[in-house]
Amino acid sequence: MILKQISMNHPSNVLAIDIGNTRAKFGLFHVNQNHSVVPITIVARVLGQVASVADELTAWWQTLHLPAPIMAIVAGSDPETRDHLIDAWPLQQCRPAAVVSYQQIPIAVDVDVPAKVGIDRLLNVFAAGRLLAEDRSVIVVDSGTATTVDLMTSDQTFRGGSILPGLRLSAYAMHDYTARLPLLNVDDEPAELPDVPGRNTEDAMRAGLFIGQLGAVRELVSRLTTAAADQFQEPVSPRIVVTGGGGRQLVRHLAGATFIDSLALHGLALLVKSPT
Repeated sequence: MILKQISMNHPSNVLAIDIGNTRAKFGLFHVNQNHSVVPITIVARVLGQVASVADELTAWWQTLHLPAPIMAIVAGSDPETRDHLIDAWPLQQCRPAAVVSYQQIPIAVDVDVPAKVGIDRLLNVFAAGRLLAEDRSVIVVDSGTATTVDLMTSDQTFRGGSILPGLRLSAYAMHDYTARLPLLNVDDEPAELPDVPGRNTEDAMRAGLFIGQLGAVRELVSRLTTAAADQFQEPVSPRIVVTGGGGRQLVRHLAGATFIDSLALHGLALLVKSPT
């Protein structure tokens, strides 16, 4: 189903689904007359812990005690799991539309090979621009399995960015490729950054992971801010928007940044026109 068909349905509630590398996220959104979206509920399921995303979607939807949404829209960085969900789609009252191409997202993409940019990265900047920075450039930090730091200029053009290992991926790498380093649980959200120096192995690893990730993100944000001014003549510094599982901790230490949970889901919901 293509995007043109999405706009013809004019739903008030939209089910958005983002299939990531580690988690599947389900979000129910209300679409207002002014094309703004309001999240009603968002949940995540760890892909390695579920037998079927379709079954998980069914079980979650049944807990809501709601009629099926008028429209569903699905995207993801895991095409195989995304397509399997669509093939086994359990909500027969509505059929899902799939976002599979950068051309379905109403922004320009100024990179070497637009078709190779992750759909989630494009949905992130599209949503951030619509929600917070329509007339201003925006930098989106998405801290998930990988951490991405991307720039969209005020003319709604995705300019690219940076990709580095996320907290969980880094933790697994240290554990899997060394003889004695333990596997850290990085899903906790401590209020403060770890103390340095770390006085034992786990504390030293935790300091390296969290402070190292923060330092990398700060440097990338700084360089993208400079690029926005020098390369693209942006008169005002970009808005900084943070999302992803590690984003709640990072945003506390990024001056002026705003956290939005599951930003790509917001982007999917924003692709659907509001009721008329």
